[in-house]
Parts: sequence; structure tokens; C-alpha cells
Amino acid sequence: MLPTLSVFLIKLPLSTLFSSLTLSTVVFGIHPLGFILGTALAWHFKLGFIPARKGGKLPVETLSTTFVDYSGQSKTLEMRADAFSPGARVLIADDWIETGAQVKAVIELVEQQGGKVVGIAAINIDDNPVTALLKAKYNAFAP
Repeated sequence: MLPTLSVFLIKLPLSTLFSSLTLSTVVFGIHPLGFILGTALAWHFKLGFIPARKGGKLPVETLSTTFVDYSGQSKTLEMRADAFSPGARVLIADDWIETGAQVKAVIELVEQQGGKVVGIAAINIDDNPVTALLKAKYNAFAP
């Protein structure tokens, strides 16, 4: 029963809530909870999935960026250096966007690799000046 229920819960809301974000060629999920939404979006739209991992977790050549999170702590996110080809159209997925610091760090990673961010999907995006800019510039969306 669980697989059937989870497919229903994923497929119906994703097809209606995130249908405007279909211009991407790959989904980039932010560690850790962005992996859940990101893999669901990738599965639904039949796209590849790339994880943005916490620094020091990948045993391969990486690109990384350091940022200060909402609590004032310095954090690092990384991705495989060969995660996608230049020109890829990337949809970023995260669970909750508060200050936008993590998302901005991932945008930096995508652009370092030569990708273009075409959308940001989240369960919730707080309203503040930084997230307002993300919504306007990158088609950031939360239901």
C-alpha cells in the first residue's frame, strides 16, 4: 500500500503545483530535505537528479561554495565537477527557503558549471527582500 499511496501523493500534487517548472533538463536538490522534493520532481518530469551535498562528502572532484546560513554559521555545499554539461537548464529543489543563502550558494555552483537556473521549487518560501528577488529573477515557486 505504501508505494501506491506515495505515488498518488507525489504525482497528483506535483503535476498541478509545479507544472510551470517543466523547462529544465535536470533537477538539483539541496542537502538534505531538498533530496526528497528534488527526486520526486525529477521522477515526475523524467529528468536527471543532482544532489548538492554538504562539503567533504563526495569522493570525487567537486565544485564547492561556502556561505553563511540563517543561523550565522559558515557552511559549504558541493557538487560533482562533471554533474552536468554546460548549458544545462537547472531546476533547484529545497524544502524551505528562509533567507535564500543556501539557494544562492547553489545558484553559484550551477553557474560555475555553466548551467542556467530556470526555476526554484520549494515547499515554502518565506517572504523577505532576498526571497522576493529570487522569485522574480529565477521563477522561484512554492505552493
